[in-house]
Amino acid sequence: MPQTKKQEIVYTVMMVCVMVYGMVCYNIALDVGGMQNFIFAAALSELPIMGVIGFLLDTFLVGPTAMRIATGWFTPDEDK
Repeated sequence: MPQTKKQEIVYTVMMVCVMVYGMVCYNIALDVGGMQNFIFAAALSELPIMGVIGFLLDTFLVGPTAMRIATGWFTPDEDK
């Protein structure tokens, strides 16, 4: 897991790109009725917009909320 802020940003960007690309491919496949080769190229056109939205949501909403919930269940300094 990331230890510094720079590592956290790089990790977030990588995860957002992979997850957003996968979800966009899945949604297009559902729309057209199955997985076809053109879906991979079509998803790349939506990746910049959806990637920025995903990054902002993860950075400012989902990430802090998940950290509050996780640290409520255990203490990071004491528990392994």
